[in-house]
Amino acid sequence: MTLFGDSEPEFDPADAFVPDHIPDTGPFLADHDVLTGDGHVAVHRHAADAFEEHGVYDATFGYNLARLNRDPRHPDAGLRYAEE
Repeated sequence: MTLFGDSEPEFDPADAFVPDHIPDTGPFLADHDVLTGDGHVAVHRHAADAFEEHGVYDATFGYNLARLNRDPRHPDAGLRYAEE
């Protein structure tokens, strides 16, 4: 159950890269090599661990903010990673 009474969505697996459930890259990353697949998953795992360690949570849904990437209800929100 979430804050607003809806049931929990079926989150994408932690080890999966699901492009339809994460935001498109914006102009900030235009000149960089955007990570996809296993590269994205590996960096995202570290981000999720760091967020957990430092208590970075989404106030509306009450979960680790990195989990937003795996929440199919919000395809235009989440984190993208790139290399220069």
